[in-house]
Amino acid sequence: MLESLRKSTQSWFIRILFGILVLSFIIFFGTGDDLLRVSSSRPAIVVGSQSISGREVAEQFQRDSERLQSMLQTRLSAEQARDFGVLQQAIRQIVTRALLAAAASDLGFTLDDASLRRVIATTPAFLNGADQFDMVRYQNALRRAGFTEARFLEMLRKDAIRQDVVNLVQSGVSVPGIVTDTLFQYRFERRIAETIVVPADKMATPPKPDEAVLKAYWTEHAEDFTAPETRKLKAVVLRLSDIVAGIKPDEAAIKQTYESRQSEFVTPEKRSVQQVLFENQAEAQAFADSVKSPADFAAAARKSGRTVVDIGLVQAGDLPMATLEDVAFALTAPGVTAPVKSDLGWHVLLVSAIDPSIQEPLDEARPAIVRELAREEGTDRLFTLSTKLEDAIGSGAPIEEAAATLGVPVLKIDSLDRQGNDPNGKPAAGLPASRLFLESVFNTAEGTSTQVTAMEGDSGYFVLQVDKVTPPALKPFKTVESDVLAAWNQEQKRIAAREMAKSLSARLEKGEAAATVAKGYAHGVTAPFLRAPGPNGKDTSPILAAAMFKSVPGEIAVIDLPEASVVARLKEIVPANAAADREAYFGLNQQLTQSFAEDMLQEYLSSLQETYGVTIRPELIQRHIDGL
Repeated sequence: MLESLRKSTQSWFIRILFGILVLSFIIFFGTGDDLLRVSSSRPAIVVGSQSISGREVAEQFQRDSERLQSMLQTRLSAEQARDFGVLQQAIRQIVTRALLAAAASDLGFTLDDASLRRVIATTPAFLNGADQFDMVRYQNALRRAGFTEARFLEMLRKDAIRQDVVNLVQSGVSVPGIVTDTLFQYRFERRIAETIVVPADKMATPPKPDEAVLKAYWTEHAEDFTAPETRKLKAVVLRLSDIVAGIKPDEAAIKQTYESRQSEFVTPEKRSVQQVLFENQAEAQAFADSVKSPADFAAAARKSGRTVVDIGLVQAGDLPMATLEDVAFALTAPGVTAPVKSDLGWHVLLVSAIDPSIQEPLDEARPAIVRELAREEGTDRLFTLSTKLEDAIGSGAPIEEAAATLGVPVLKIDSLDRQGNDPNGKPAAGLPASRLFLESVFNTAEGTSTQVTAMEGDSGYFVLQVDKVTPPALKPFKTVESDVLAAWNQEQKRIAAREMAKSLSARLEKGEAAATVAKGYAHGVTAPFLRAPGPNGKDTSPILAAAMFKSVPGEIAVIDLPEASVVARLKEIVPANAAADREAYFGLNQQLTQSFAEDMLQEYLSSLQETYGVTIRPELIQRHIDGL
């Protein structure tokens, strides 16, 4: 089971999803132990003595789906999220957390408060550019994740204990030198080729063939001359932007909004705050006593062997720990606070500057108020119109009648392809800027209509009817004859270029000098290139690289590129040099080590599965997902 779940995470899309989950404040394995609560109902997943309910799995699935939707900036149905592998990923994470929690308990792993503080202080997500713990990053991360500090610390403690199990399993993993050396030689060997480029465009245009030849080409390359499927439709489109454009809030409403919501137009007071953190109150108090003035703060910190952490410019509400905020904003002028305790230790804060609050005048606030009032009224009007549209369509009224009831125009498009273009290849006039609208056009059968549907980002609603579906069809020969002739000419030129390249290759094989053979064509020597073109071979065609890595020095090959044929002779093989490219060598070794460590962890998880047992009841999970 774990192996099948592991395979599901190998696609590029699921790897992106996993990255999003990690960046969404998962320290290692997810959102914490709230998913491992014992449920009184029949569990959907059982791992050893731990039971996870279907509701908890469904909630995890929903959270992960929402993260994916945020990344894609589109709405996904539960079925679409499942197709992307979100449910499998959620189950895999839940099972993995439970297995590691069980192993940690049996091993007797714990984490004391001091170790927990060190974990926080060394978590990369909380470090600044100087690799120092950054209180602002820490606080912002908690706020974005919606965690209280107490809940986060509890979650982090359990995650850190599980991480200790992982570290124990993966510690000491190393890759044999011969493995790294062999793969390094394969990946970083470079080759140099001498080339003569014969462009197809330099070949003479052939005589015009008779119609039979062109018709044969037209038939053989039918896909190049086939008109795409198109659809004729009519629709009612309610756009928020259209409604808002016609709304002009009156001056009285603007002034009333400004006066009733003045606090929103105030730039709040901000304070520049720094801190030094201690493990006990006595050290913190001694430090605070040693600071005679704000200017002495950094020097005193250095003297005490501590690091000053710059929290930055903050306003009330930025600090999730109320105790720190209370003392930071209690000072009436820049200065140093008395020591204050939190779960992280004892803090001494320096408020080095205070920026007073500023009231934005009405004239400056007016544009924002106008936009907001117009959008608010537009949203209300849009909702009213969409309700009337739903009622009209629901009563069986045709689209034209429904549009007349609302007093809005009917959008009519006679021919639309899947790219949203008209028969001239230009964007169809009036087409909404909505991917969902275009998808609906091509997912709706001829003669049927959609329900009233919301567009992305609450930008509006639409209902559409597909009146006619025109399937893909080969364009009549006479309408595309000139295009067929142009394509035939280009193909003949490519054939001629290849024949010329073969002729040049034969002359090289006979020993003629390359400079003589290449007369009239581009001739040169490539920069050293890799087997897989990268930073050192980005201008080398992969086709050329593949051919040259199959050749021996002096061997000649004729290579066809899209618009040219190339005569290439392997000039030199440049072996990989680990001593000269230590960064690449150690980077490869690190990748291999990480891969080996992951394989070892997966083997360990498989053994834990056998030890504790894993039961998954998909029907219970699906029942809860259906109820979301």
